[in-house]
Amino acid sequence: MKGDVNSQFNDTSIYANFSRILGRYIKEQRQTGRPERIGSMNIGVGARITTFADGKISIKGTIDGKNGYVLYDPKTKTVVSTEELISDEIKKDNVFSLKYLDMLLPLYVEIYPYRNGSKAVYLIDLPYTIDSKGGISINTNDIDGIKNKIEQIVND
Repeated sequence: MKGDVNSQFNDTSIYANFSRILGRYIKEQRQTGRPERIGSMNIGVGARITTFADGKISIKGTIDGKNGYVLYDPKTKTVVSTEELISDEIKKDNVFSLKYLDMLLPLYVEIYPYRNGSKAVYLIDLPYTIDSKGGISINTNDIDGIKNKIEQIVND
């Protein structure tokens, strides 16, 4: 399901709402038991390593002998430090965890400044099945409920 929501609030406020209410969609989280190497970085014992659904890796702990936090993108082999993460990019995007029934689904969100407010564009893959008569397992109330939840988060 794909959609967008316009809001009177700025993009930073909306991004903060998604982060606060839903949290990032985490694929894996672990703590280092021994020193290891990720990309060109030497990671110390006890560092917290989180792999997100988009493939990026968050590392918090001892990195190259200094305590800090970085975001590493294995696809581009780029390292973004904390200072660089706090920037005024035109688009804010992330993958958040949306609870649907008894599942946590990845909700892809992009937020842009738009006129005097902002626009949140979202995409979520909803699991469903089709029976032999052409009926589907997800009903319109569920779809409307998900849309309403996203709209509430945007305008909270």
